Amino acid sequence: MMNEKEFVKMITESRHWGKVFRGNELTCDEEELARENNLVVVFGHSDDCAEFRGAIDDEVDCFDGGRVFEKNEFYIDAMWCIGNTAWKYNTNIPHESFKVWDDDGMAYCLAIVFSMDSIDGKQDNTSEIHKVAIEYYGEEMQENQCIEECAELIQAINKKHRGRAHNIPEEIADVEICLEQLKIINNCADDVENYKTAKMERLKARITK
Repeated sequence: MMNEKEFVKMITESRHWGKVFRGNELTCDEEELARENNLVVVFGHSDDCAEFRGAIDDEVDCFDGGRVFEKNEFYIDAMWCIGNTAWKYNTNIPHESFKVWDDDGMAYCLAIVFSMDSIDGKQDNTSEIHKVAIEYYGEEMQENQCIEECAELIQAINKKHRGRAHNIPEEIADVEICLEQLKIINNCADDVENYKTAKMERLKARITK
């Protein structure tokens, strides 16, 4: 399954200069992909509509802004000409955002992508579990735990190289859990993703020379 962040990354990286332009927000294939992954994309149209694509396919009138979606305790409010874009959205639904640009280079809309799982009670709650664990054990304890788990992974790899029995998959799982908590503790998830993207591009350049 593709999540919101992965979907936004996919559509922005597929566009020239990494910019999504007004009138070309989503291709038919991207709409279908959103639908298959239970994702909803919301963006503005003209000065009086909010477009929903993906798991919801709808057009909602919202001249001058207003509520465009409400289910259970979740909502989306469209905001017209507030800040530096014509359209943006205020919502309590977990989501990712991307800018939609006018042909003249001005930001027209701050579109959002959310998962219907988030409002239907099926969302992945691993992030909350990580936060509770950090609060329960303390930041320093969890950082020390990461050191320990990394050491155990190194030990497992060394065992493999010596032809001995190892538990590399389990140790990888432990390290990945700790790394997720490290990103929360150090508030650096976006920085990590940026570094990963840059380093993968550098790796690609090296191996395709």
